[in-house]
Amino acid sequence: MANNNKEKYYLGLDMGTGSIGWAVTDKNYEIIKKHGKALWGIRLFESANTAEERRKYRTDRRRRERSKNRLALLQEIFAEEISNYSDKYFFIFLPHPRFLAPTKDMNLQGLAETLIKTLEEKENVYIDTKDDYRFSLINADYIIIDRSAVMVEAAMVQVPILFMYNPNYYEPITNAIKELIDSYYQGSCYDDMVNYMEMITKDEDPKKREREQAFEHCIPCFDGKCSERIREDIIESLTKEGEEEQGELVILKEQIEKIIDKKLEENTEKILEAIKKENGQK
Repeated sequence: MANNNKEKYYLGLDMGTGSIGWAVTDKNYEIIKKHGKALWGIRLFESANTAEERRKYRTDRRRRERSKNRLALLQEIFAEEISNYSDKYFFIFLPHPRFLAPTKDMNLQGLAETLIKTLEEKENVYIDTKDDYRFSLINADYIIIDRSAVMVEAAMVQVPILFMYNPNYYEPITNAIKELIDSYYQGSCYDDMVNYMEMITKDEDPKKREREQAFEHCIPCFDGKCSERIREDIIESLTKEGEEEQGELVILKEQIEKIIDKKLEENTEKILEAIKKENGQK
């Protein structure tokens, strides 16, 4: 770059998310002065939102919208329909751990509180708020779910499943489980839930075979032997590592097996004790 005196100078910039630092130097990188002032400084401004922050805002907004739709739908369904099945079915409601957590949206919080109060008045409803929901899940004869972590676990129970979705909001499902979710009965409104209840009342399940095939394809290792496969994989990895690094087995296979078997047994006992304690069993 050049000034009016044809002297070369350099402009250096240090750009950040909320500021820009600048300096003007000569060819020897000495700060140039103009009217007695050194030509360097900094300009501050409000930081822009990063792509990650914008995604977070969008995700939070969509989550709130889904919560509103879900609560409105649940309120509509449970307020009137559950009592109609009091002599046939017992309902278990699994609310999200933060279902009643304070929120800035008072309308949303009001819907949540109203729904819980409505369900508490029903004799054929149990609200399961325990951290471990497996007991309720595995003992269900029929399941109604929405998009959540449970939507895959529900398939393991091997019962008719109604998947509720929001028709006004599309959120892609990963290809790894899409076939499985598509094999569920699909619903988006009050009538879909009523039709599902009428279907199971007749003991009908036309999508049973489709659901079973999708489960086998998406979850091929559901045979109760996952821990054994993990055990064998660890042993194989340690064995190869010993052979590659020192040319001989540093840790004997038998010793590894004993260590892993002991840990698996200890962990299994802890898990069983926790489940029994959670469900009030001795």
